Amino acid sequence: MSLRMLGLLILVFLLHDVVSFCTDNPLVLDPPKVIRQYGEEAIVNCTSTDIIPAEMYWTNEMNEKVAEVEEYLHYVLWKVSLSDWNVKARCNISLNEHDKCSKDLEITIYKNPDTVTVSAVTHGPVMEGETYKLRCDIINVAPVQNLTVRWYKDHQIIKTDFFTNKTKTPVNESSTLTVNISKRENGVQFKCEALMDIGPPTPVTSNTHSVSVHYAPELNNQTADLYVREGNDVPLTCEAEGEPSPSFYWTCDGMTMSESTNSLIIPQVNTSATYTCTATNYLGNITKQIHIHVIRNTMTSPATTMTSLVASKPKSCLITLMPPKLVVRFGDQVSVNCTTSATNISEMGWEASVGATGMKNSSWVTWMVEKLIYWTVQPMCFVNLENGVQCFESPAITVYKNPDTVTVSAVTHGPVMEGETYKLRCDIINVAPVQNLTVRWYKDHQIIKTDFFTNKTKTPVNESSTLTVNISRRENGVQFKCEALMDFGPPTPVTSNTHSVSVHYAPELNNQTADLYVREGNDVPLTCEAEGKPSPSFYWTCDGMTMSESTNSLIIPQVNTSATYTCTATNYLGNITKQIHIHMIKNLVPKGPEPVPTTTSAPYTADAHGEPNKTVSAVPWWLILLSIICILLAILVVIVTIAYKNSKKRGQYSFINNNIPLSKFEDAKA
Repeated sequence: MSLRMLGLLILVFLLHDVVSFCTDNPLVLDPPKVIRQYGEEAIVNCTSTDIIPAEMYWTNEMNEKVAEVEEYLHYVLWKVSLSDWNVKARCNISLNEHDKCSKDLEITIYKNPDTVTVSAVTHGPVMEGETYKLRCDIINVAPVQNLTVRWYKDHQIIKTDFFTNKTKTPVNESSTLTVNISKRENGVQFKCEALMDIGPPTPVTSNTHSVSVHYAPELNNQTADLYVREGNDVPLTCEAEGEPSPSFYWTCDGMTMSESTNSLIIPQVNTSATYTCTATNYLGNITKQIHIHVIRNTMTSPATTMTSLVASKPKSCLITLMPPKLVVRFGDQVSVNCTTSATNISEMGWEASVGATGMKNSSWVTWMVEKLIYWTVQPMCFVNLENGVQCFESPAITVYKNPDTVTVSAVTHGPVMEGETYKLRCDIINVAPVQNLTVRWYKDHQIIKTDFFTNKTKTPVNESSTLTVNISRRENGVQFKCEALMDFGPPTPVTSNTHSVSVHYAPELNNQTADLYVREGNDVPLTCEAEGKPSPSFYWTCDGMTMSESTNSLIIPQVNTSATYTCTATNYLGNITKQIHIHMIKNLVPKGPEPVPTTTSAPYTADAHGEPNKTVSAVPWWLILLSIICILLAILVVIVTIAYKNSKKRGQYSFINNNIPLSKFEDAKA
């Protein structure tokens, strides 16, 4: 019992020490937490609010000291490299021999995703009424618990996903979306967006995924009756809709016809007949019957239910359409005004698969559709004159659609080698009519290729253009993009993403040997200026002995012997070697005590004959002394010369008055 009590007392004593280990922590971290992108650096400061500590330092995840406080200071700085997902930083302080404290820095390292893409989980065509599943793949993101994924239907957010995975290192994550799409939503677009809820808001958006809903052909009217004057032409239209676009087959009184479009013109009708149009796709078919009733020329034409046409338009029945030609974006409003200069008008109106007006007692009538959702439409304006003559005119209408997306991708996979061909593809999605499409290729900002297309399909299709190039290393990092443009309508080009090309090549050097002349005891910098792609790794040897340095430059301190340094630059395509011969020049005069230099003397360099150049960055002391002596001697020579000339001018001088006659001067002299 006594031993148990002794153990409990010891345990209490130890726990007491633990609790009182740091009763009042004086450490303050600035910043208290770090949130940075992977690969960045952060400067953190640890300050003691107490007296100057006996010891204060930072430790890393290996519990190694990485930064210590300087003498008489109460703070310590550390530059933390955030290139390790498990990095840790702890500030430690010893106030005295017994009191020790520490505080951990809260570090969050994040990485935005490399790519975000949307793809279909449900393969095959999308049927109306069936569920359709999409997947959003987010590649290489961390930490995933801070990731938010938003789903967009056209431009509206329809779903938001969060994640609970607490893994700190980069992972690939995905989000799924299940939808039901009706035929009215045919062509709807989906995309997803990945956003980290830490760091600056930099959302990464996926490609746009368009969904085409498949359904069997449908018709608004399955029967029609047309009254036609004998000998006139009559247009027939089968306005069926379906996805994929239906194929059309015609019969006349049960006899198969060769036409395969949704409209045709029967010339010079002379007998009544029943025309049958069948619209079909792989989901089903539907039939429309058009009964043509021929009115003999001896008969009086029926009232407004009769359609009478003539093959040629008489001058007494001039029709004007404004505009006569239209280019309309799919889904936009369209209108055409029809007028006539005839004075004996009985009635006029528009016949069309959509927007028909019926016959009116007017000299003008307008065909209008609020939302044109037919790829082929052929409205006709009819004018009936009082004399029984009927005229008609049809505008030329082109329905177009700009592409949903334009993307550039590499057909040639793997690294790009200099001298080899490289192929790119530009994908233009959901565009019509493709024969009016122009694709331009850009290299940086210059057009290098233009493509045109001859496909006469009027409904939307996916088209592509390819580009084959040879890229040199001088063009490393060159950027390609393509641009899709319709050659009518408002100029609204759709530009692709930019595709950068990195050219791979083995390391290269301008000079593979170098000679450096260095004075004894000076430092000398060495540089290995090799270039390559990918960037080469560097290895150094000194007189054949391997060195630990792995950078392209280093400094050899206080050279005291000649040596040969060899640098090898290498990547997976090859390697190259540079030899640097250091020639040490001994000091001829012993050096006295010198002050600590503020700069490192530069090495001597060699000329073409291997002799050291005379121009050096450090001037010898004896040369300076000799220069001073020469200057003093020159000053002394100047002083002596001046003194000598002054001494020549000393002595007796006589002055003669020029006004005294010479005779008196002679007398005076006698």
